[in-house]
Amino acid sequence: PPELMNQVFEPFFSLWDHGKGAGLGLPLCHAIVESHRGAIALHSQPGEGATCIITLPAAAEVALNAIAGQDRPKETHAFTLLLADRQEELRTVLREALEARGIVVRLAGDSLEAMAVLMAHAVDAVLLDMQLYTPRGLSLLQQIRERYPNLPILALGHGSTEESEDAVAQGAVACLQKPFRLEQLLLELERFTGQRNVA
Repeated sequence: PPELMNQVFEPFFSLWDHGKGAGLGLPLCHAIVESHRGAIALHSQPGEGATCIITLPAAAEVALNAIAGQDRPKETHAFTLLLADRQEELRTVLREALEARGIVVRLAGDSLEAMAVLMAHAVDAVLLDMQLYTPRGLSLLQQIRERYPNLPILALGHGSTEESEDAVAQGAVACLQKPFRLEQLLLELERFTGQRNVA
């Protein structure tokens, strides 16, 4: 329906019945197309079907931009974020969305990977899924807080008030509940990035 069209590329948004879809398909497509400097638009009329239009730059244009030096990375320090979440699709969508805003994103699919990233790379903040495995997210939060007491951690919860309270009690700045809108995440990240406007 027209009133829902502005939500279709948001992570977790779905028109399917609960449990039939993760709400990550169109956001993933959107992230992939944007990473190739393209655009994606969806047009729909109830009862008449939907049309999806993807526009991508021509290869020659990309090559000319590279020759002109427009694709060279900037020499500035970018805000670096560890995204530790067990959902691969969500990691991909959020990485693309955040990198498009100039944030360097390092990924981890479980707690062991997350600790390995933290030991190998300097990061400015952590997005931490509270239901990570080996060990669980709350245990990892405690470990990170002990090792890196000044590192901001934004917990990603799953609808439990007790889980949110535990995360904040163990040192998380806040606990953002899934499903969340991208704008909510960006507003929370503004607290970490100081003067940088990630939205």
